[in-house]
Parts: sequence; structure tokens; C-alpha cells
Amino acid sequence: MIKKIITKILNKDTKTKKPTYAVFDLNQKRYLYIIQKLKSKIKKKQKIRVCFFVMFDYQFSYKSLYEKMLKDIFFEPFILIIPDTLRGEKHLISSFNQSYNSLSKKYKNVYKGYNIKTKKFTDFSEKMDMVCFQTPYECMTHNFFQMQNFLDKNILPFYVNYAYSVLKYVSKVVVKIDTYSYFWKVFVENKFNIQELKKYEIIKGKNAVVTGFCKMDDLVNQKLIKQERKTIIIAPHHTISNGEIIEISNFLKYSDFFLKLPKLYPNIDFVFRPHPLLIVNLKKPDTWGEVKTKKYFQKMESYPNVTYSKGGDYFDIFANSDGIIHDCGSFLAEYLFTEKPACYMLKNKKSINKWFLPIGKKCLNHCYKAYTKTNILNFINEVIINEKDYMKNKRINFINSTLKINYPNSSQYIIDYIKKELTK
Repeated sequence: MIKKIITKILNKDTKTKKPTYAVFDLNQKRYLYIIQKLKSKIKKKQKIRVCFFVMFDYQFSYKSLYEKMLKDIFFEPFILIIPDTLRGEKHLISSFNQSYNSLSKKYKNVYKGYNIKTKKFTDFSEKMDMVCFQTPYECMTHNFFQMQNFLDKNILPFYVNYAYSVLKYVSKVVVKIDTYSYFWKVFVENKFNIQELKKYEIIKGKNAVVTGFCKMDDLVNQKLIKQERKTIIIAPHHTISNGEIIEISNFLKYSDFFLKLPKLYPNIDFVFRPHPLLIVNLKKPDTWGEVKTKKYFQKMESYPNVTYSKGGDYFDIFANSDGIIHDCGSFLAEYLFTEKPACYMLKNKKSINKWFLPIGKKCLNHCYKAYTKTNILNFINEVIINEKDYMKNKRINFINSTLKINYPNSSQYIIDYIKKELTK
């Protein structure tokens, strides 16, 4: 009866008006009811079925969490590939197949939430006790994989950030989304970002837990390859259009310059790792179009000292590089976990206060900043080639004291937390 009353209130409020703090607080009380149901299941020696939504394989940020759950008799995890319905059918099919093929080669319990041939979606909610969302952006997929599909069911939804939160966009937009406050738990990277949730999330951080960033746990397992040549990653972001809520990409400014670097430094190996959505945005008619975009990427791939990294896991690239030149969001914190030098491209000094959260600014303080081509060349010549990394000691101290929370065991921390909540 309690469940029916709460569900009725939730459905009424969410359909008629913007949900309030009281609605989300009430929903957290509903989760207490669900936990009691799960406790009964646990007492019967039944496993907790945990579904991990995956839209893009390169955003499989809970890889180590999933793998640890596979080895834990408490859980029965599985992966559900869900479609991106926002960017057209061609992109839906390519990204869906890429994700399924990539993950099904590594794991057994990988299922499809969409049938490309029949164009039908499949609701897996009856097969799960908990569900881990890959993103809070509900407009990107079918309603079977949106929060509203779980509000009247005995399922605990939780969230692990797919990207390390360093941008103000997170506070201005993401944490204000209803979905964020509907999560049973949001596992957060650090104490600074908990403060952002307390300020901007509708439920004021009530569902947030500081655990560290479990995505990075797998970095420690990467095999190091002995190399005689220096390796530099070039990783441009996708936000190239004017008027973006996030506009941190400098790709259009440096695109020709990037093509010259392999020629200028034939003794350096470059890994070109653009954000996967960059090529999608470049192909738009009002940007470059398909022909120009194709020619550019073919030209980049033609250099013998360039590797074009097209998606999937990238920690092996991180581990076996000597430095990075980029303007990505999550990479700002993620690459620092390697303790290697990073060159971060910025439009101007005002960009720092405009776009970055407090933790993002702290990360930038431990990167070499580039406002011009000369700054980038100086980074390559002095820091990488001549190895005059004057920020090294300061950077490593910051990384170990501020970023590496529970590293490389934040996944285990999350598992222990969940088990405690379901058994106490």
C-alpha cells in the first residue's frame, strides 16, 4: 500500500509540474522500501541483478566496477547496450554495433536493448534489481532506458560519472536535471564536486557519496611497452560550434597546425585521439561537411608516425605516452592520473573562470597552458623532448593528495558501500 501511495504521488507530480525537493525526498524514502525487498532476496541467498547501461563503449566508465561485481558472489551483473536516438539513424547503428561488438568480445552477459532490423526496443527492467546509468541525459535514448521507466518498480538506479567533472556545465546543467535527483545514489569523484551538488542539485546532494573516480582504477593494470621514441597524444574536444553550452574546443583554430606536427617532428610518434563526437560535428553541412572531414582524417592517418585512435578504451594509450596536447573535459583530470605532463589548449585566460569548476581550475594549475601555437611547440620542445618538466613534483603531489581518492580501489569502495546499504 505504501508503495502504491508513493508511486501515485510521484506520477502525479512528475506529469503535472516540475518536481520539487519534496518529491525527490519522498522518492528516497521509496528506495528504503525497495532495499527491504532486496534484503529479503539476499536472505534467500539470491543474487542482486545489476544492469549496466552502455550507449558508447568509450564511455564504459565502470569497467572495473563491472568486472569486480562479476567476481563477487553477491551480484549478478550484465551489460545492456542501449541506442543513441538523438543523432540520426546512421550514427545510432554505427555506435550501437561498435559498443556491442567491442564489449561482447570481452564479456558474456552483454545484451541488446534495440533490434536494428525490426527497429524495436526491448525493456529489460523486469530482469534487474539495480541499474547503473551511463549518463543522466534522458533525451538521448528511448523511454525504456529513461528514469521514468523505473519510478514505479522495485529497482535501485545509481550513477557513476562517465567523465570526471571539471566543467561548470556540470553544475549549470547536468546536476540540475531531474534524473540526477531521482538516482538512489550518485558516486562522486571528490569533496569539491560534492559541494557543487549541494548547491545546484534539486535534492541538494542528499544522494551523493564521495568514492573517487572508479573509471581510473583500470589504469594501474595497463601493460607498459618499452619505447625508444617519444609519444604524444593529440586529443581535441568536440564542442566546436558557436553558442554551445560548453565551448572549449580549439580544433578549428589548430586543425591545419595538427597536420604539420608529424612533419615537424618525424622522430616523435603521435596518437590522434579526437573526441568521437568531433567527427560527427565536423560532418555537419554548416561546419566542414562529409567530404572535407573525410579528407582531413585520411591525411592525418597517412603519416607513418601517426596512429588514429578511433574509440574504445584508451588507458593503454595513456600509460604508454610521454605527454598529451588537448582541450577535453574529463581528460583534464584523467590524464593527470598518469602523473605525466599535459598541455591544455585554451582560447584565452578568461576561459578558465568561464568554463571550469574549482577542481578543474586546480587541474589546470598543474598543466602547461597553451594559448598559441608557440606555446604548444614550447611544450613539445622543452617539456617532452628536453624533459624540462618543472611542474613535475608539484603536479604529482597534487594528483596523489587530491585526485587519487581510493585509487586504484574506488570500484571496491563502491561495491562495499552498496553491500553495506543492502545488508545493514
